Amino acid sequence: MRKLLILVVLLVLIAGAADTASRIAMQHQLEQRIDGYVPGAAAKVTIHSFPFLPKVAAWGRVDQITAHARQVSQGPFVLDRVDVAVRGVRINRHRLINEQKLEIVSIDTGTVTADMTQADLAHLLGVTVILGAGTAQVTEAGVTVAGLISISNGRIRLEAAGQRVSVAIPTLPILPCLAEVRIIPGHLVGSCTFHEIPTALKVALEQA
Repeated sequence: MRKLLILVVLLVLIAGAADTASRIAMQHQLEQRIDGYVPGAAAKVTIHSFPFLPKVAAWGRVDQITAHARQVSQGPFVLDRVDVAVRGVRINRHRLINEQKLEIVSIDTGTVTADMTQADLAHLLGVTVILGAGTAQVTEAGVTVAGLISISNGRIRLEAAGQRVSVAIPTLPILPCLAEVRIIPGHLVGSCTFHEIPTALKVALEQA
């Protein structure tokens, strides 16, 4: 009986180690994929699903995947950091088992939060702007006025003293959408909730 118990414990430990190793390997591949799309992002990915392999093999499901990246940019559009969380990820288990291909079928929900510094916002919009606690002040020709910053139709918009400036938000795999914005001292923080995984993010995950 004692030998049987020891054998069971060893099998559990081996299975747990294999499960952890597989999850870590997948995280590393996803990090490499994000870094391939966004050089210098130093992406950090965490798969929140335990046990990992049984859930994937039996139900084709991963509880949650979170990704964090720094210095996400395209041209003058620079984000200091981006955080994405995708929950209830369902994959095609038959393709995974038979072809070793990751095909994402659907997700329950996802959220993204992106942070742009005051300096990067000013450079992007071409104006001098000071971001406070829920406020924006724009200085032009030595005159400082209150400004209104919003996000709509895929663009960051600034209105101040009757003047309007808007810049398109680029499409990036790590940035599926931005719909809401809030201002904190020195930073502009955008966020969005989505229920269908965007094509660019889906491709990035599946190519890992």
